[in-house]
Amino acid sequence: MKAYFADIGVNMEIRAMESAAEQSFVRAGKHDQMSGQGGGATFPPTRTVDVFYSTGGTDAVFFGLDKAPDHTYDKLHDEFMSALDSTSAKKILQQMDAWIISQHYFIGAPESYSYTVWIPQLKGYSGESLMWGAGIDFGRLWLTK
Repeated sequence: MKAYFADIGVNMEIRAMESAAEQSFVRAGKHDQMSGQGGGATFPPTRTVDVFYSTGGTDAVFFGLDKAPDHTYDKLHDEFMSALDSTSAKKILQQMDAWIISQHYFIGAPESYSYTVWIPQLKGYSGESLMWGAGIDFGRLWLTK
């Protein structure tokens, strides 16, 4: 990836870090440009739109938007949050998606392998995502002897 960016005139330093150290580094705002993240989860639209909201929460730190706010996106975010019907909200959400794509906040990279392992005594679980509890209802799990 570094060589690809060098070919287009972008010099970068890649700092590989253990996950907890990287999260602390990014949340403290110590990165001067971009921070790479991995993973995915299913969120409701009201959570998803906050990821690029410059003035809200801690997500903006990951993309450097706390240092260089995206006022266009922020305006669309506020319009989305105050939409009074689903048709209006859908149109605004489509504009938000198009805007984020045009800004290239993401650089797609090859996927890596991920494994989920559990013991046979754990019942009611079939490998669903455990990221922030997404996709699984812990109240429906039980252990057998």
